[in-house]
This record gives sequence, structure tokens and C-alpha cells, in this order.
Amino acid sequence: MVCATSAATLDLGQLKRAGARQGGATVNDMLMAALAGALRRYLEHYGTVGARVHALAPVNLRALELLRRRQHLDLCRQQPLGNKITLMVLPLPIGETTASGRLRHAQLATTASKSSAEPALWFVLSELLWRALPGRFIVCLMHWYMRKYTLFFTNVPGPAHKLHLTLPPPTEKAVDLERLLFWVPPVDCALSCGIVSYAGRVSVNVCVDAALRHIDPAAIALLVTDECATLCA
Repeated sequence: MVCATSAATLDLGQLKRAGARQGGATVNDMLMAALAGALRRYLEHYGTVGARVHALAPVNLRALELLRRRQHLDLCRQQPLGNKITLMVLPLPIGETTASGRLRHAQLATTASKSSAEPALWFVLSELLWRALPGRFIVCLMHWYMRKYTLFFTNVPGPAHKLHLTLPPPTEKAVDLERLLFWVPPVDCALSCGIVSYAGRVSVNVCVDAALRHIDPAAIALLVTDECATLCA
């Protein structure tokens, strides 16, 4: 994989405020729309803007369960710790010509996927397969499945405040961590986009399959930040 990060970071608070103004869009919706706009602009250079792009994105079923429980005021039921991670498929609206249109479609696609039974079914199916089949076979099956999609997208919320490291003696000086970088682990998708927030800032990190040498991950990361600026304007 060939990886790159955007030189500029985004203001997390500004993204949240802009999303609230535009129909209650989440930060994830804003970033998905920005990624779709970035890919549209990049593909226009090659004359393939009409291409269909589907993204795989992880979703935590436990978080969805807690959200639904809060909505029904059922907060007393004890739940075990841990996450329930599965995948959902999201079509990227790169065919939309306007930033607002891409954001609207990103909102609809994310809401429809999270409210459907598909993520839960995939979670149950994967659990059954891991228990019934050899691990090597499951890994091969996962590789085959992920090759069917173009892009892997994930948005990771990091610490809200700056962290620091203390250097070893004799200095023992505390050094602030100015920025976090996050790379998606190697997957079989041609393109992966990992976005991480840290201390109120958002970094965009893009990886491309090494075989696709004509695709510049740094250019795509820069376009994502530019599209976010357009949505926040």
C-alpha cells in the first residue's frame, strides 16, 4: 500500500456546527460526502466520473443498541462490555454534482444502512462461520468478499484533549503530541480512507494499492479537506 496524509487538518467543531445547519448531518455524513466529492473531482481528470463506487465501513452494533435503548428510555438493563463490530455497505454519491446533494445522499444511505437488519445479519453470520469453519478458510473468504468493493472507509474518534509523552531520564521533559496519524490496516480494497479526530482536529489519511501507481493518495487526501471546507462554508 502507498499511504499519504493531508498536510492540513480540519476543525472538528466547525464540522459539527456545519452538519447541524444542514439537516442534522453527523460528522461521519460530512466526511463521507467530502470523500465522494474528492473522488468525483479526481475521477473527472480520467473521464470516469460515472463509475459506481461502493464503500465498506465498520459499524458498532453495540453503539446502535445503546442509542435505540436511550430513545426508548430503557437505561436500566445491564449490558456486557465490549464492541460488536461488523461491516455495512455504503454507495458513494460521486454522481451528484453539488456538495449539498452529496451530503443529502450520504445521510440517507447511512441512515438506511444503520436502521436495516443487514449489519446485524452480517455479524451473526460471521460469528457462525468463525465457530463452524477453519480460520484459514474464513480469512480466504474475507479476502474474496473485500475484493468486491472499491473502498474501505473508517472514522475513528480519538482523544478530545492533547496527550503528552515524558522523555526518559535525564531530561524527563513532557512533549505534547501535536497530531495523530491513523492508517487503515492492509485490506483487499483498492483504496482505503482512515479519518481520525484528535484534540479538536481531524486528519485525513488515504492508502492506495501499490499496483495502482497512477492514483495519488496525497492528492485525494487534499481534495477531501478541500471538500470539507466547501461543506462548512
